[in-house]
Amino acid sequence: MCMYDHAPRTPEEKRAMKRELKEARERNRIERQRAKAARECAQWEALPLYNDFKTWAAGLFDVIAYMACIEEGSKKRYTAFCECGKTFEPPTRKSGAYIVCPHCGRRVRLRDVRRSSWWGDQKIVALLQKCSVGYMQRIFLVYKRARFYENCTATVEIDFEEEQRDVVGADGFKDGRFLSYHQKRGTDQYVAGAGYMHGSGWCAWRAEDGPMETFPGNLGEVLAGGKFQYSQLAIAAAHQKVNPFDYLRRYESYPEVERLYKAGLYKFAWEYMTKHVERGRNAWAYLTSPKDYGLVTQEDFAEAAEKDYGIAELMARKRIRGWEFSDANEKAAAVAFMREVNWQQGDRFEYSFITNRSLFGYWREQREGYRGRNQTEEYALQNFFVDYNDYVTCCIELRYDLTDTAISRPHNFQEMHDRVTSLVRDLRAKREAEKLKGVQSVYEQLHDLIEWTDGKLLVRMAHDAGDLIREGREMHHCVGTYGRRVADGMCFIFFIRRAEKPDKPFYTVEIKPDLKTLQVVQCRGYRNSDRSAAERAEVDAFLAKYARWYNARPLGDHVPQLAQEAAAAV
Repeated sequence: MCMYDHAPRTPEEKRAMKRELKEARERNRIERQRAKAARECAQWEALPLYNDFKTWAAGLFDVIAYMACIEEGSKKRYTAFCECGKTFEPPTRKSGAYIVCPHCGRRVRLRDVRRSSWWGDQKIVALLQKCSVGYMQRIFLVYKRARFYENCTATVEIDFEEEQRDVVGADGFKDGRFLSYHQKRGTDQYVAGAGYMHGSGWCAWRAEDGPMETFPGNLGEVLAGGKFQYSQLAIAAAHQKVNPFDYLRRYESYPEVERLYKAGLYKFAWEYMTKHVERGRNAWAYLTSPKDYGLVTQEDFAEAAEKDYGIAELMARKRIRGWEFSDANEKAAAVAFMREVNWQQGDRFEYSFITNRSLFGYWREQREGYRGRNQTEEYALQNFFVDYNDYVTCCIELRYDLTDTAISRPHNFQEMHDRVTSLVRDLRAKREAEKLKGVQSVYEQLHDLIEWTDGKLLVRMAHDAGDLIREGREMHHCVGTYGRRVADGMCFIFFIRRAEKPDKPFYTVEIKPDLKTLQVVQCRGYRNSDRSAAERAEVDAFLAKYARWYNARPLGDHVPQLAQEAAAAV
């Protein structure tokens, strides 16, 4: 029986009835809004897709020129066919290179038709329009598919698939009138709810959640005279791939970012709106105290705008304010350096024996060696910091005097780093070896069950922890630290050698402790990598033969106790 079949008798019943009525009214209000929006779907269908919108979206993709090899008797001629319909001789034969078509003057990407005769890409784009409710955001997946043929003909298609429509009232997002619809698959109907999910599990994604390009051609017209007239959405969309409604929702809460975008501080403005935090330092203090970020003069603002500095860069720039630079590139490098220092400082960086300015000068001396190993200055700098931190840790362990500049700033840092880390590795390994005399016991029990040769290559075990240390040092990998695991029966390490050179390291192999069948965990060559395809094939073939011998061994009652225990543990 319903509790409201009679008049409420208690205060609790009265309050429950009021709550229920309030919730019912809210549900009805939402349903009326959704019904109204559903009725307007027919009007939404009539909203135009501007021709210049389609042209703009198509221009976001690479223009492709396919290269074909044409044989003329004994000669070969390479011809590129551009999307403009013209052919030309390419200045390079490198597939993926960007060149300029001499006919249409566009920057095109060169593809070799022998590798792949088709190319495809997709973009997420947004179109903002006015509707009877207020504003509507339409999200599209745009596909470009190009197929080229060796006879220098091509077909290029661009398809537009509307994923989602979002509607908000003219008064903005705070009144709760935000509605979202996505197109029902296989129909022309729009159903309420967040955007369509592509894929499943960890691979699932929605177009609205990804970075997108916003059509700029009509933004001034759509936003003019409304609440978002001064939102600077056009500037934000030109510099950041933003969801328009997501941006406008944030702007509604933080309208002061208008000033930041007008000042050209695009990255800073976006970090401000998204509450970006860099090691506890955020952008909130900016509007009340620009000095907190080292923005004091007009020149400071101009520099920050020119470099498009964010929070991390501004804080780094402030810390080098007293440094003098005659070259703008040097100053930019110092900002990048100090930004990394700020990042590291919370954990382990900033040393008493060297100033940041001195360390920056040292980095400038050593960076050429890192540029050769890395594609960008940023990666080179990050690797330098990692190596320097490791180097300092090793020096402290070796009890070196870091106040001596010859120690803290060696002439050839990479060479000194490798030498010091090698010494520490040996020192640690020797300390560990004292605790790992059990490795010898493992050898005495198991070598008859594991060691084997086919006449060309052989398998042998480590006699003691020293063998593991020497193997790791000569092969430049970490097997020297495996002594404890071997002694405890957690894994077994054996070495592959050439039969004529049994003492020269070739490959190092780890197997699981279940000795009944061979289960290789890893097989490592010099510096943890294979040397050549021929060597890989040789070692793989040997391991296959070794596995057949290994798995056919008569174990019987003579299996060592250690092996039995290890197998039982697994």
